[in-house]
Order: sequence, then C-alpha cells, then structure tokens
Amino acid sequence: MQNDITLATQQLLDLPNNDSTPPDLLSYELDSYTIDVSNGDVTVSHSAQLTDTISGIATEGRSDGFDDLQITHAEWISPSGNASFYSGRFNQITSGDRFNGIFSSESTLHKYSENGIWTLDEFFISDKAGNETWLDAEDLELLGIQTSFEVTGGSTSISTENKIALSTDIYSVSAAEA
Repeated sequence: MQNDITLATQQLLDLPNNDSTPPDLLSYELDSYTIDVSNGDVTVSHSAQLTDTISGIATEGRSDGFDDLQITHAEWISPSGNASFYSGRFNQITSGDRFNGIFSSESTLHKYSENGIWTLDEFFISDKAGNETWLDAEDLELLGIQTSFEVTGGSTSISTENKIALSTDIYSVSAAEA
C-alpha cells in the first residue's frame, strides 16, 4: 500500500500543470558550417542537447493549432535579411530521454539559397507543460554556440526593386525579339 501511495504521489507531482520551469538548451550543432548548394538542395543535420526536469521537451506540436511555432526550432537569417531558414523540429531523440537528451532533425536548404554568411537569430524550446524558452543571438553566443554558417554556390542577394527591374528587362528583351 505504501508503494502505491508513493507512486501515485510521484505521478501527481510529475503532471505538466505543476511544471513552471522553462526548458534549457545545452548545445546546438550543425553537421557542417559551410554548405555548398551548387549541385542542388542540401539536407542539413542538426543536433541539440535539451533538458527539462519535470514534463520533458515537447516533441510534438501542441493542440493550439500552431504546431510549427510551438515545437523546438532554430531560425537562421540570410545575409540580406530577406530570407529565413527554419531548422529542426527536434522531435527525434538520438540519445538520452525527453528530460535530458540529444534531439536531432534534418532541414533542407534550397539550391537557390542566398550566398554568404547566415546568422542564427533565435532558438525556441518548449516543454510538454507549455513553458517556453526563446534565446536570441546574444544568448546563444554566451552559451558558446556557433551562430553562423556560410552558403556557397547559391544565388546572390537581390532586393525586391532589383527583382522587378530584372523581370522587366527580361520581358522587354523577349518582346523585342518576338
């Protein structure tokens, strides 16, 4: 009887509603920090060591309809600031468990991605109780996490104004030749 009461008490204490502590990021790595997209789209592997002592890291979207926004992910910004690369849905535990584990994910960087240095803008972590941690570039640097990677073989930065002018030039040439 004593063990049943102890087990029931422990299960009650472990309920997500009793968890008010946000999860932590201990490390985050890409499989490469120089990515050549000249031969096509490239799959980038990511791994992060995440911890949460009570409810554990959320590995599935929550029921509020914002699944992609509520699951652990990182956001990288292109050199021009005109594009983002969302990496990870960190839902695969490769070692450990949901309380302290290495979570991995893969994301695809498009072959037309902008050349240059991309910067890690933010890292978001959510636990099963709904506690959240948002880390910005400064927070990530303080943790010793590399906050940049280089894309080669992709496209150069083109502003919206240049895209419109380029489209008009191509159209004019095509119309003159027709």
